[in-house]
This record gives sequence, C-alpha cells and structure tokens, in this order.
Amino acid sequence: MTWPLEQVKEECAVLLRREGRSEIYVRAVERHADMLAKIGVRDLADDGLQAKVRLYLDLPTHEKHRRHDSAQAAGSTVQVRYGYLRALVGHAMRYMGMVQDPLVGFVMPAKARRAAIARTDEQEVYTLDEVRATLALDRREDPVWLAFLIACYTGLRAFELYALKWDQIDWESRTLRVSKGKGSKVRTVPLQPDLYEYLNHLGGKAAKRPRLGVVCVIESPRLAVQQHLRPLLDLAGVKWDRGASDITGLPRRLTWHACRRTCAAASLAAGVDSVEIQRALGHEDLSLTGAYAGAFTRWKHQVQVEGWPRGQLCFFGNGNKKRVAGAATPG
Repeated sequence: MTWPLEQVKEECAVLLRREGRSEIYVRAVERHADMLAKIGVRDLADDGLQAKVRLYLDLPTHEKHRRHDSAQAAGSTVQVRYGYLRALVGHAMRYMGMVQDPLVGFVMPAKARRAAIARTDEQEVYTLDEVRATLALDRREDPVWLAFLIACYTGLRAFELYALKWDQIDWESRTLRVSKGKGSKVRTVPLQPDLYEYLNHLGGKAAKRPRLGVVCVIESPRLAVQQHLRPLLDLAGVKWDRGASDITGLPRRLTWHACRRTCAAASLAAGVDSVEIQRALGHEDLSLTGAYAGAFTRWKHQVQVEGWPRGQLCFFGNGNKKRVAGAATPG
C-alpha cells in the first residue's frame, strides 16, 4: 500500500481544523509537508524515506531564525521539524491504516540530541513565588485567572482549557474528564485536593458555570498570550519575558504551556509517580514526560523545605486548607 504525502497532508489538516487547532499550527504542518515534498518525498512508505528525512532536517534555516551568522539549522529547529514529520506519520498510522512506522530506527542528528538535553535546563516554567503571586490575586470571576489555576494544577493544554466545561468535573471521584485532548483522545485527570476544594467553594456541582474555557485561541497562540495571560501576569508582578534562549537565540516567554511544564515539574518534585504524571498529561511516551519535568530540580528544594504532603501540590501554601477555602468563599 502507499500513503501519498499530499493526501496525508490534506487529511491531517482537515482533522486538525475539526479538532479546533489554531490555524497557525495547521499551516505549519502543511508548510513542513511541502518542505518534505521539495526534497523528493512523495510517499511515506518510500524505502528511501529516512535518507530524505535527513536532508529535510538539514535544510537551511530561514534568515530570521538563524543563530549567529550560520544558515545551518539549530538543534532545536531540527527537533521542531521532526515533530511535524511525526505528526504526519502519526496521522497516517492512526487514521489511514499505516501499520509499519517508517521512522523506526531513525537516529536524530547529534546536535538535536544535545539541544534536547540542554532544553531541559532552560524550559519556561513558573517559580513557586510566581505561581503564588498570581493565585494570590484571587480573581475568581476572571476566567483567565481560573484557567491559570486549573492549568497549574492539572497541566491541561491551552486548547483543552478552552474546550473544558464545568460538567466534566466528577465530584464523587474527584477527577476531571478531558474529552477533547490532543488527537481527539479522552483521558481522566485527578483533581489535587487544593484545586478540588477551591472549585467546590466556587459552587461545586450546582454552580451555574456552563464552561471554564477562556484561553481564546483566536488566530495565534502568541496573540492569545498577549491579550489574556500577559495582563494577568503583569497584574501579579510576574515578568513574562525570560530573555533569549541560549540554544536558539530566540525570545523565551512564559506561556500557557509553561503552566503545563510547571505542573509536571512540581508534581515530580512532590513525589507523584512519573507514570501517573504521564497519564494526566496525556503523553504516549514517558520520555516526553521526563523532558517536561526536566525543571523539577528547581522545585525540589522548596518542596522539601516546606514539607509538602507526598503527592500533593500546595500552590496556595503548605496544606493550608482554611486559607484555600477562605479565599474561595464567594463574597
């Protein structure tokens, strides 16, 4: 059987739009498929695919993304390209009947592997003080603030937050059902005690809150950050600009996805099992979860000093339930 690249690109784009993914991401998938076509990839079942993939990963970088004066793609750029390639292959395997993974045994270039190791040390994550400063605003009627609270405690993606509804909370089992996850997958995320108590004091099961979604993924995820998240961080005195990346030279910013990495890092530091974190984040590969939690050493010291109960996130304070309940009591 054959899996023409053009057909995979078109069907993948249709599915992504149906799932509500941003147009920026969909166009990026299409653009990288076109890059593959330019270096001769016509079919994902081509015997020489891996050799062509190496050419694709080594294509010159666009001028504005170059590091220093070199046109050679940085390791992080290679990783991004490979990620889009995997998205196309994954679509063919999940929805078009491809059985054999054409990238089995493919070894990433050394510079990309080095970049992956280095990136775990410079991931954009919030510090404990930054999380607490933002939560201390206690803007319970502000949907953006509520999304930030849920994102830090659950690690949900921005588009998952946008689609989240109040009735997806199971108050008996203390879990949250994500019905529109990445790849249309459904998963269950356990609610941390502090988050459960806060949501319960916002009205619990009887609350008239039709939906929690607020991260309006308008046209660009970056635009959404500027219009929604950045004003909230400014109000809390949190500096959202992290400067330039030591690897790519590109700007680093605190985003909604940084909440996801923060949740992973803090959970691992608090003693949550890595497999449980993987399931909560919806990762197929545990190594990806490990990369997300790469900044856990920054959290480990504070977690130990404060003595968090094992497996619990105490963003409001060290198990201070009265403080959580009191802050959430409607005034």
